[in-house]
Amino acid sequence: RPLPAGPLTPKNVTVVAGTDLVLTCRLGSNLARALWTFEGRALAAEQVLVLGEARLRAL
Repeated sequence: RPLPAGPLTPKNVTVVAGTDLVLTCRLGSNLARALWTFEGRALAAEQVLVLGEARLRAL
């Protein structure tokens, strides 16, 4: 199935505190790069995120 071109509509994800969450991204080309954001800010690819007291914290 072909992948859509350009940015996708953001999706909200709700998880229970203490639960691991893995987000995946299928790229359609070896030249493509994923851009992960939180609250409008780009996250580094190696950044670890931890859910704490009703908000996401970047370590």
